[in-house]
Amino acid sequence: MSEKSWNTGDTPLEILLEEEARRQYNSIDLDKLAEIAARVRNNGEKCTPLPTLTRIGGSNIIVFLAFEDEENTRWTARFPVRGMITFDNDLLSDVIESMVATMRYVAERTCIPVPNVHYWNSTSDNELGRPFVLMDTAKGVSLYDLEQVGINMDESIQKLSGFIDEWAMYVAELASLPFPQIGSLFRNPDGSCRVGKLCTAANLHYLHFLQKSDKFRGPFRSVADFLIKTSELKIQGRKANTEINPYSYDDFLQDKLIETLIPYYLEPDVVNGPFVLSHVDFDLQNILVDQKNGFKITGVVDWDLAAIVPLQSHLRVPDLLICDQWTSSRRETKAIAGWQLELAKRYRPLYKQCLRRHLLAKFFNQYLLDILDEDGYRWSRLLWLISENSDEDGAELEVLWKYVYGPDVSWQEVVKNMATATWGSVMAERLALPLPEDLEAEAGGEERPASSRPLTEDTLMSPRPVTKDFGWKTRSANKLRWGWWHTKQLVLFRMGNGDRVPILMDHRGEVEVQEKGKIRTISPKKLKRGGSEIQIGKLLTSNLKGRVE
Repeated sequence: MSEKSWNTGDTPLEILLEEEARRQYNSIDLDKLAEIAARVRNNGEKCTPLPTLTRIGGSNIIVFLAFEDEENTRWTARFPVRGMITFDNDLLSDVIESMVATMRYVAERTCIPVPNVHYWNSTSDNELGRPFVLMDTAKGVSLYDLEQVGINMDESIQKLSGFIDEWAMYVAELASLPFPQIGSLFRNPDGSCRVGKLCTAANLHYLHFLQKSDKFRGPFRSVADFLIKTSELKIQGRKANTEINPYSYDDFLQDKLIETLIPYYLEPDVVNGPFVLSHVDFDLQNILVDQKNGFKITGVVDWDLAAIVPLQSHLRVPDLLICDQWTSSRRETKAIAGWQLELAKRYRPLYKQCLRRHLLAKFFNQYLLDILDEDGYRWSRLLWLISENSDEDGAELEVLWKYVYGPDVSWQEVVKNMATATWGSVMAERLALPLPEDLEAEAGGEERPASSRPLTEDTLMSPRPVTKDFGWKTRSANKLRWGWWHTKQLVLFRMGNGDRVPILMDHRGEVEVQEKGKIRTISPKKLKRGGSEIQIGKLLTSNLKGRVE
């Protein structure tokens, strides 16, 4: 989450964020923290904080604790930086509860080395006055740590074959943990687990500007539903965020254009599952190794935003192993070093081979693996474009666009044409988006309060601003077309016999079914019955139309 609001002045944002994190660290009572840790361990050993080892990251403050025992036990206290993960205390509590539930679930069901969680409090109602988690300190160092202490990385990457195989094996283990919905994992009071509302970077960031609307958090039973809701969240969140550059008409059209790429990259065979537990950021920065023991993986850390995701999102080559194929602007932003490029070129084929072998051992379909392997990276970049702010120079969209439409069709030209089309003017009026000057001149009329349509929860600004008037013909046409805001959204559902049926969302909230030439209307409640499978008997046909919330 890159956009934060510790304003302003001439100080760079990064310095302001670091200063805020340090201010929060200075407010932590380390002696009280050590006292709590000793009480939790309850073996009479004294606990001492190690402030010189404290790490202040972008989202968390990590404090190390030492116990005076024969094992030289080390614990870690993890404090989320307020305002970095989210400003909302309830959402922050969800993040912590989900992280703990996920770490324990993974530790119980896989061989992945996850730090053991000893104690946590997800609220500010405690002795420290802030949420925190106490866990074992993960042993080992990341490859980045080795680089920083002067280790020759060009020599080190020659010895990483075993590391790559182990990495792929752990990704395959997570892929063998299926769930019925897309969401975040939570633990029930009886110790069992459930799929709850999503805690993703986009959710946590944009909901701050939308007064925490949970309709965007799922859980979801369809990848298509998940993608559409995520895109809608980004659009509405960017529109409501007045702390950065205003959300423009062209921005909106570009975001809607990105949505049109979904059918080309979404694999139909996995649109309704399986959904699997994923670390989400299972890459070099979160993998710790023992350099002296053949770079064996000793810990996987930072499970904050782990979630249950589409299989297509999980089974892909990790970002760092494909960094040589990134856009040049992304490589510059991430400051990719020479050894990282060499690592990607050298080990990407091996990683694919190892991942395939481990997945086939768990009875995964080989045909499906071929498809996911081929399009994994492009799919991940599409998800980024859908959920995050669009790349400023359009380089990422350019790559995805050319893969589908080739070099002769420019997405910039398409956006330009959309701006002058009827649908564009309809949406501009509906969302109170300022039209470009040339289009405003065409609209004509005098300024007036934009109140020709009652406010709804889909209206992005309240009160609505002053806009240019449209002609009466345009306004009349718009009233007829407003219903198509939802009609063009496509969701695929799995039927009782395993067939997928496209359901077009209609703004009326009803479903029309054609059977033997007759039209019948079905209540959405009947469509919801039966969990992930829609049970409405023989009425189901391939000519099903309507809206399902």
